[in-house]
Amino acid sequence: KTLVDLYTAVYMALWTRLNQQIQVARDQVPPHLPRLAQTEAAVAVWLNFLNEDRRRARILLWDAFILHDMERPTDTDRDFSKRLYVLITTLFPDFPALGVSPESLAAGVMGALIYMTKQWVQSGYAMSHDEAHKHIMLVLKATRALYQELQAEAQRDRP
Repeated sequence: KTLVDLYTAVYMALWTRLNQQIQVARDQVPPHLPRLAQTEAAVAVWLNFLNEDRRRARILLWDAFILHDMERPTDTDRDFSKRLYVLITTLFPDFPALGVSPESLAAGVMGALIYMTKQWVQSGYAMSHDEAHKHIMLVLKATRALYQELQAEAQRDRP
């Protein structure tokens, strides 16, 4: 096996473990709460997962992108993008009718979440877990505010 194959196996094992933990956290959110509450739980798990063993951050946030550019994309980056797309189309089903591309929005949200997490890690986890969580959730809450604003504008423009 090659070094790339070894790295991919480690990456996939971490990704699988992370997703299992995220699913457990999402399942614990009471069903009557908004779907965004499940996302908040997932973000908390993501931050905890990186903070528990800081080598994971290097593997999931830096090495993965180097490998992606040099060798081959993994299914995980496509999976993450797909999950964000599903989340956005579930939380905000009218975005296409409001002139917003869910695909482009998912890509932008993914970039923001990864960049903010990388910044947190690079700072040596200077910000508390709760502060990092709050900042990351601002991206999704701002998306929700934009959605509500666009819906209100569309309502006003109707005859």
